[in-house]
Amino acid sequence: GIQTEATTDAGGGLNVGYIDNSDWMAYNNINFPTTGAYLIEYRVASISGGQLSLDLNAGSIQLGTVNVTATGGWQNWTTVSHTVNVNAGTYSLGVFAQSGGWNINWIRVTRVANTSKPIAMQSEDTEANTEVTFGSAGIAKIDLYPNPVENELTLYPNFDLSGANLKIVDATGSVIMEETNATTSINVRDLKQGIYTLMVITKDNTKIVQRFVKR
Repeated sequence: GIQTEATTDAGGGLNVGYIDNSDWMAYNNINFPTTGAYLIEYRVASISGGQLSLDLNAGSIQLGTVNVTATGGWQNWTTVSHTVNVNAGTYSLGVFAQSGGWNINWIRVTRVANTSKPIAMQSEDTEANTEVTFGSAGIAKIDLYPNPVENELTLYPNFDLSGANLKIVDATGSVIMEETNATTSINVRDLKQGIYTLMVITKDNTKIVQRFVKR
């Protein structure tokens, strides 16, 4: 019963919608080049939330479930994720609606390197490029909502934001906003329309870079 529809998420194109309980999507010939941990990210929107699960080869390998955040609108997008372990190989990758009532725009699979060096993760959505540094706690990441944003940008970090420094940089590389003690809410009402880079440096010197669009 699923259908595609035009999306207002950054990058445009189509998202998958009308997802009900037990609906599913399968993507063939997905190659996992090495055995190990992979970060799986899902770009989702939902009025009241739901739950999805990930599997390989028509459910013969179950990789786990993820709660879909209630974003308050079918085109209010956020990114949810989990880390799974996969043996090297080529699979049919399946997304199953354990509990429906959500839309999905894209899926991103990133090899989790066992290193302290930065790794860049990029999807076809060029406004959602992310650079993170790996620390002892794993992957530090921040989801931004809403994105694109008009007035107030909310940060959803998976780490303690207290004591972190925050900068917003415009397309020319100029720092136009800076906070020495970052909070989860930023007033961007006065910014001009365009693409900006949010940079957060935590108190343990982990650096997270996330782009957002100001309407």
